[in-house]
Amino acid sequence: MKSLKKISIIVAIASNNAIGKKNNLLWHISEDLKRFKRLTKGHYVVMGKRTYFSLPKRPLSGRTNMVITDVAGEQIDDCLMAYSIEDAVEKMDGAQENFIIGGGSIYAQFLPLADKLYITRVHKDFDADTFFPAFLSAQWRLTESRMLIRIRKTISIILLKFTNGQTPLFNFFARNRKGSFVNRYSVQSSHCHLFHRSYCLALLFYD
Repeated sequence: MKSLKKISIIVAIASNNAIGKKNNLLWHISEDLKRFKRLTKGHYVVMGKRTYFSLPKRPLSGRTNMVITDVAGEQIDDCLMAYSIEDAVEKMDGAQENFIIGGGSIYAQFLPLADKLYITRVHKDFDADTFFPAFLSAQWRLTESRMLIRIRKTISIILLKFTNGQTPLFNFFARNRKGSFVNRYSVQSSHCHLFHRSYCLALLFYD
């Protein structure tokens, strides 16, 4: 049964759905980390115990850190503890968004309960041991998409918004330091296709 609590998943996913290896992140993208902090500040962040202890600084400041454990009665300093998914939902904030931040098993269990997905797409395959669960995009409506494109030392940011089921096609050109156009990008719906040597970070918002 769908929860009445506002549950959002926030995650960074590689092209092959990879999200981590040996309980560590696969990349360090400052823009995405700043976005994560901005979105989750003042909210509940819900995670498994392994994810909590993988945080470089813990607990996450300015947020209520809820940690899910299957060890009855376990306590972690400065954290709100939950002992099952149902217990976590019961203890969530009833007035505003609660953010699920990992790991893989926690994402899989909360995916059927989530109202929104905040997905950072890193368009590259990574060697990993933890993956985001598959989900049917047809069950979700893409409400906003932002692209951060890095080419050498050039950064271009493009904002896309899709409404009413439209899937427009956009072509983008990035200018290098000498003023000539070096790469061409085609974006259709939530997909980003890149040509030549480049790196793309796509921020997708589903509800």
